[in-house]
Amino acid sequence: MKKITGSVLACVIFAAASAASAEELAAGQITLTEFLGAGRDTAVSVRLTAAGEGREVSADDFYELADSMLLTSSLDPEQTDMDGVFITVETNKGEMLYAYVSAGGGADRYSAAMSRYPYALYTVSDSALLSELLEMAGVSENGRYTDGLRNVSEWAVPFVNDAYAAGLIPANFGADDITKPVTRGDFCDLALCVLERGGLITDVAAEGSAFADTDRVSVDILHSYGIINGRTETEFAPDDSITREEAALILFRMSAVMDIPNVSGSAVYRDMDETSDHVKEAVSAVTGMGIMNGIGETEFAPKNFYTTEQAIVTMLRMARKL
Repeated sequence: MKKITGSVLACVIFAAASAASAEELAAGQITLTEFLGAGRDTAVSVRLTAAGEGREVSADDFYELADSMLLTSSLDPEQTDMDGVFITVETNKGEMLYAYVSAGGGADRYSAAMSRYPYALYTVSDSALLSELLEMAGVSENGRYTDGLRNVSEWAVPFVNDAYAAGLIPANFGADDITKPVTRGDFCDLALCVLERGGLITDVAAEGSAFADTDRVSVDILHSYGIINGRTETEFAPDDSITREEAALILFRMSAVMDIPNVSGSAVYRDMDETSDHVKEAVSAVTGMGIMNGIGETEFAPKNFYTTEQAIVTMLRMARKL
């Protein structure tokens, strides 16, 4: 399985660290305030993000909880649940401090480059305080991730929830209408979340942008591994909607990087003559692997746009093959 260099993309829960060292955090107990590394006297603003939405909250109210929320060190990632609260604190020194506290127990913090290397992992001692934090973030204990998204198709709700819980949806998707066509740039962000989840990110990319019209890290990384191409040698067109055949080609190339066995499909689509010649193998492969489906049994609709919720479901299928 190939290793991919670098990412600064945050997929739902991945967060930057404050100045405390890993050694300091790895032993004993610590309060959430100590974990963040800043108290109410230095906090300019506190923002909580959960269920796909973010809101600014009173620093005093937040620290009433954070000062008493005791965390106990536990370096077992399996104890962490992703149905929780992403915390952002801005200090009076201009620092941005982050943490994630989950509903199932656990808090984590990541390196300043957001490179997926945890400094420490904690369980929360008082579930009642955690429930209060979720309420402050605007989420009931039984709330769904998709409650924070607009216009999610009914068929997609369980899949989108699963994708959120698996950390496969970038944080910037929080308030989007995901029934609309997905852009080429957003599709790359989703793809990179899958590659990160698969442990294919080893460190932070240092190279400059591959295209003149975008500096997205996801685009640069996927381009460096031959997963995506630009519309021209210098332009990627990140804001253009992606077509189904473009999505199929990217997914096919991703499957090679992820070492997913290539299983050519047996489906015969009557509109395959509308598919670009260099994409036909990709369409056959991704439909054969069950990553994409046709529009009905007889059409693939290669030139149609792919919606964001369709892309999310597709990436969930990819992740489940890891």
